[in-house]
Order: sequence, then C-alpha cells, then structure tokens
Amino acid sequence: MEARLDASETAPDESHFFVAVCARRPQVGNPAFVYVPRSANVLRERERHITVLENELALKDKWLNKSQADLVEFDREHQKQKEELEKSNRWADELNKLLAERDARIVELQAEIERDHENARNVVAGFNRKIAELEQEGREKAQWAMDTDARLSAEIAALTEELARAQAAIEQGERDLEERTVWAQRLDREKQDLEQQLAMVRISRWVKLGRRVGLGPVV
Repeated sequence: MEARLDASETAPDESHFFVAVCARRPQVGNPAFVYVPRSANVLRERERHITVLENELALKDKWLNKSQADLVEFDREHQKQKEELEKSNRWADELNKLLAERDARIVELQAEIERDHENARNVVAGFNRKIAELEQEGREKAQWAMDTDARLSAEIAALTEELARAQAAIEQGERDLEERTVWAQRLDREKQDLEQQLAMVRISRWVKLGRRVGLGPVV
C-alpha cells in the first residue's frame, strides 16, 4: 500500500501510539492509500497546547508577582507620602498657631502705640497751651510796652534812650518766648531730678538719724 506522512523524520519519543497495517494475503486491484497528517496526533497537539498554556500561565504568574511587588512598593510609597503629608499638616498647624499669636501681638502693639500717641498728643496739647499762655503774656507785655512808650514819649522826651533799651528788651523777650518751650521742658526735667533727690534725702538714714537727735535740715 502507498502511505504518505507529513514529517520527513519520525520521532518515536514524541509518539503516543504506533499503527501497523497488515494483510493476510497480497492486495490486488486498486492500491490502498494511507495519509497521516502531522496534526492527526491529537494528543501531541494537546500536549503542545498545554505546554503553551502553561508557559503563558507562568508568564502571567510572573506578571502577577511583579504587579503584587509593585503594589507593595506603591503602598510603601503611599504610606511614606501619607506620613510626609501628616508631618506637613502638623507643621502647617503650628505655623498657623504662630501666625495667630503674631497677629494677636500685633493688635496689642497697635493698641499700645495708639495709647502712646494719645499720651503724646496730650503732652503736645499741654505744651501748646503753655506756649499760648506765654504768647499771650508776651502780647500783653508788648501792648503794655507800646502803651508805656506812647505815654512816656508824650510825657518825657528825654527818656528816648531808655525807651530804645526797653524796645530791645521787648525784642529779646520775643526771642525768649520762642525758647520758653525748651525751657519749660528742661524745667520739668530738673523738677523730676529734684524730686528724686529729695526722695533720696528723705529716705537717707543719716537724715533720719539727724532728725531724731534734732540736727540736720528740715525736709
């Protein structure tokens, strides 16, 4: 009989069965024909398919393990980022607390500055009143000088030189008027210094001792 196989070489190790064609007598007439394609080995093809599937499964397991490792690394990074975020939030809360304390301190300082400004305005107002009083006194003196000058010029012509000196004194008084503010401030400081010295004298044990024995100045 005529037979045809796809494979040029046989592979007994890969075969699952062997086929033998026999006859008890010579065959005559139309010759028999046998065709065995390579794909006819269903078991072998199944094994190959199983091998391919097992390889694909192993590859998928490898991908799955890598994905799980990546997921663990991602969770670790996420936890690290979470801790950093919590740390940043705590730092932001502390910063907000410091800012709130600073704002409160600024409000207090503004109130203190406003009080200082009010005290300064009161002091300036007091100096202005003193200056106004001095200016009024100067004007009164100037008016008195002019009245005196008019009266004396009408009464005694010989007092012209004295009148000039009085005029010069008036001008000096006007210049002195401009210095009254500085003088008043200096006088106030001297007063405070004297009060402090007087207080120190009063608390001095020597003065107290002299007072007991009837000696020393009367304070």
